[in-house]
Amino acid sequence: MPGETKLWRPFRRSSEGSAAVEFAIILNLLLLLVLGMLEFGLAFSIKQVIINASREGARYGIAYKLDANGNRIPPSSLNPSISDWILSTSGGGLGLTSILPADSNPVVTVTGVGAATGTTGSDLRVTVSCEYPFWIVNKFLPVLGDRMQLAGTTVMRVE
Repeated sequence: MPGETKLWRPFRRSSEGSAAVEFAIILNLLLLLVLGMLEFGLAFSIKQVIINASREGARYGIAYKLDANGNRIPPSSLNPSISDWILSTSGGGLGLTSILPADSNPVVTVTGVGAATGTTGSDLRVTVSCEYPFWIVNKFLPVLGDRMQLAGTTVMRVE
């Protein structure tokens, strides 16, 4: 610089290393964005599995089934039960507990007039819910908490 003395040269601003500092600042935000997309994508995928499980459970419950005497079996008396059929693989079930993360604690609730009576045309409501445990994003954003509740409900009429 013109008019600069030798005394001030060591204190002159240098742009060396500024790109590395800028990258270090932006990298945290970029990682949070990418990991957030991955984690919320996984949560959305699990939500779709839950919705499909409730749909399949309702379909299993409303199907017309007869006992040995030819009497209609109401959905509440099915063997395996709708809840067991959704959660485990016994009886050709879905095996939801083997698909979801181990600590998701899935719960199946069967309600509606059709669940108890099995009357044709009455509603059968199957709700499947679970907890999605955050693994990464909640470390950056503690406001989210450790878990998110996911649920899916299907209502069908008994055949």
